[in-house]
Amino acid sequence: MLADGFSTRVGRRAAYLHRDRINGRPRGRKGARLIAITNGGVIPDRFDYDILLMPEGVRIGTLNEDFAFESLAGDIFQLGNTSYRILRIQSGRVLVEDAKGQPPNIPFWFGEASGRNALLSAGVSELRAGLAERPEASGDQARTWLLDTYGLEPAAADQLLAYYGAAQAALGLLPTQDRIVLERFFDAVGDMHLVVHSTYGSRLNRAWGLALRRRFCRTFNFELQAAALDDCIILSLGACTALRWKTSKASSPAPQCAGC
Repeated sequence: MLADGFSTRVGRRAAYLHRDRINGRPRGRKGARLIAITNGGVIPDRFDYDILLMPEGVRIGTLNEDFAFESLAGDIFQLGNTSYRILRIQSGRVLVEDAKGQPPNIPFWFGEASGRNALLSAGVSELRAGLAERPEASGDQARTWLLDTYGLEPAAADQLLAYYGAAQAALGLLPTQDRIVLERFFDAVGDMHLVVHSTYGSRLNRAWGLALRRRFCRTFNFELQAAALDDCIILSLGACTALRWKTSKASSPAPQCAGC
């Protein structure tokens, strides 16, 4: 955002950095340092985007600035009991059309918790790695190790072994920070979902998920949705989009689908 800025009626603004894509280095543009010094503060500048229903141009509500900024043209969101498809995102306005009942994309929201920190995430990874080193995650050896190393109550150790035992049976191995596991599944309506099991915490996973989403969109020429938790990233593709992704790997450019 700092390198691209944003579009206004009089051109692009707020492009404070120059991003060298060849060498992978950013540098400040002229005047960027002065702006950073004279505009320091701790109060976030937030406002809502007006939602305009096209082609009438009728204002039907507002969207949070963060939600509007991280959305793309083609995304479907729920407002009241109606779903809308985003046509274009402008400065302070989101142009939409009626999605005619299509299911909305995965939403995101801000809770009270700030996400698991790096130290706790590393501890979770060490716990999983320790269980993975034991021959049987549900055996007496792993139970004794939990009791001696972490000082758990026997009931808590049994619950932890049952939880990670089920995870290891489903995935084949326990994900850690040194071992990222990818899982693909299809839901009841045929939509494909890719789960990146990463124990780095939601703050890192959320940024990583947005980067993966943008890379997929630019590489395969279709839209997908991303959501993140402390232990995973979920990339969701519709059934029609999944078909295009499968076909686009063998042919270029990606084929267009009349159902999208």
